[in-house]
Amino acid sequence: MARRVENKNAAPIQITAEQKLREARQLQKRKEYEYLIRRAPDLEVWLSYIRFELRFNEIERARPIFERFVDCHPNVIAWIGFAEFEIKYGDIARARNCYERAVDYTFEGGVDEAKELFVAFAEFEEKCNENERARCIYKYALDYIPKGSAEEIYNKFIAFEKRVRG
Repeated sequence: MARRVENKNAAPIQITAEQKLREARQLQKRKEYEYLIRRAPDLEVWLSYIRFELRFNEIERARPIFERFVDCHPNVIAWIGFAEFEIKYGDIARARNCYERAVDYTFEGGVDEAKELFVAFAEFEEKCNENERARCIYKYALDYIPKGSAEEIYNKFIAFEKRVRG
C-alpha cells in the first residue's frame, strides 16, 4: 500500500517536463562538444562551446572551458578574450590574473603579439584606475620589446602619461 502524502503544498521550485527536456538536450550538446574538442581541438569549436554555455548564462561552466581553451591555444587573442570574458562578468581580479599569466607565456607570434598583449594589459589597468600598475606594464614592455619595434608602445605610454599627469 502506498504511503499517504501529508504535505500537499506545491514545491518551492517547480520543474516542468520542458525544463527536464531542455536540461537533457544541454547535457547531450555538452557531450558532443567534449567529443569534438578531444577529436580536433579547433578554435571555432572551443568558441562555440563557450558561447553555448553563455547562451544559458552558465558562467561557472564557461570559465573552466575558457581555461582549457587557453591551455590548448595559448595565444594573445585567446588570453585577451579570456580576460575580457572575466571583465564582462565582473571579476576584475580574475581578469588581471589572465593578463599576468599571459605575460608569462612565450607567444609564437613574437613581438607583434607581445605588443598587443602589453597594450591591452596596460589599458585594462588604466580603466581600473590602477595607473601605477599601467605605468609598470608600459615600462616592462619597453624593456622587453626590442627598441626598433617599440615605437607604438612608446607613443601609447607617452599618451598615457599625458592623460594621467594632465
